[in-house]
Amino acid sequence: MGEIGRRQRSGRKRKQNVARYKDGQIVTAEREREVVSVAVEARKRHHGATDANARHAEWGDSLGILLKTGQIDERQRAAGDHWIRVYMRYRRLKGLGSPNPKIAAYAAMIAGMSHEQDVEDDVVIKAQREFLDLQRAIQDDCRHEGIDRINNAIRRVLVEQADPRHIKPNELANLRMVLNSIARHLRLA
Repeated sequence: MGEIGRRQRSGRKRKQNVARYKDGQIVTAEREREVVSVAVEARKRHHGATDANARHAEWGDSLGILLKTGQIDERQRAAGDHWIRVYMRYRRLKGLGSPNPKIAAYAAMIAGMSHEQDVEDDVVIKAQREFLDLQRAIQDDCRHEGIDRINNAIRRVLVEQADPRHIKPNELANLRMVLNSIARHLRLA
């Protein structure tokens, strides 16, 4: 058994050589540093980021990774970001929940979204019109392609934020087509 008076701890062993508060908790800065280092290592291992750029925010979302790996250009990235902002604003103002927590956090980051209370009807109508106009432009530009394939590319990459390593070449081609359509609709240079 053990010695009398010796405390035995359950769970995993304490980390050594980490700064701690008086109550034994790890200092917040140490925890944050560990989380960042895990994310940086994953970005380098999975997506080919370098030591110099692995901390850039672009490596944290699907469109950013596609941009950094040269699979889409800056114009397409801007179009995708715009679609995400419009989509999430439309859902929020209509009272619909987020389909994916990752896209909600990303949309809030790129748009600086806040949670508005008592939204006027005309604001909701304007958001709905903007989203539906964007969807109509995509469908008009991509009408010769299968609309199911186009919607699947939008859902997988923009809404679900799928890992770019698991995006099939035909999905990537459809996504590029959608992003180019959005860019034309927005008249992005």
